[in-house]
Amino acid sequence: MAWYRLVMALAVMLLAACASEQRLQDLDDTLNLYQAKFRWSNFDDILRFHHTSKAMDLADYKRLQAIRITSYEEKQRIITSDLEQAEQVVIISYYDKDSGMEHQLLTKQVWKYDEDNQTWFLESDLPDFTHPAAQ
Repeated sequence: MAWYRLVMALAVMLLAACASEQRLQDLDDTLNLYQAKFRWSNFDDILRFHHTSKAMDLADYKRLQAIRITSYEEKQRIITSDLEQAEQVVIISYYDKDSGMEHQLLTKQVWKYDEDNQTWFLESDLPDFTHPAAQ
């Protein structure tokens, strides 16, 4: 009977480790896809990473259409021990077609894991491309 309990305990621990590994892989996949969408200035798809659809007015949408991302560089990633939240610090360089200038901003992204949908979503807002010095 003790042997059976030991085997069951090991099986439970193995399943938990596999689930944790899968969640980390899902986070990597999500962040890589988000970076690719951002790098190609695909703002329509980027908004789908948000947990709730955040309303964007026409002026904000037009502003994004004047932006071309030139680089997206992750500087730091911190993941909570329970694998429920991740914070990512990113430097974004972009060309503003309206001003004809390239700018750079530092942004902090907060990602949370949605247990019900088994996916990571972005809780923080899109960066404010109107005031790069304020970021």
